[in-house]
Amino acid sequence: MHIMWFSELDGISRGERIDLLKLAAKQGLKVPEGFVVPDESFRAFIHESRLHEHLPFLFSSAESPAFKARSMQGYVMQESLPKVFIEELQDAFGVVGVAEALLIRRA
Repeated sequence: MHIMWFSELDGISRGERIDLLKLAAKQGLKVPEGFVVPDESFRAFIHESRLHEHLPFLFSSAESPAFKARSMQGYVMQESLPKVFIEELQDAFGVVGVAEALLIRRA
């Protein structure tokens, strides 16, 4: 599985924002269903798209950390999402095109 729904994360920490959403839901607040991309899936995407090849240049340059982060974000945003990602989201939402719209801020 390339995505994990919030409802599948019981007992699994996936970062502060997700943990806060889970806590809010447990406290009775309405939290819309959402998903996270597990680290393993993101690493596979970076490897399959060969984005890891940019890392030595970014880490060896004298540019600021902010510049390096924006550069890497630019590389990520130029890549197409893996087909399996898009298919999982389309299956989940039942609409063609929704996956692409939802993942505009994927970086």
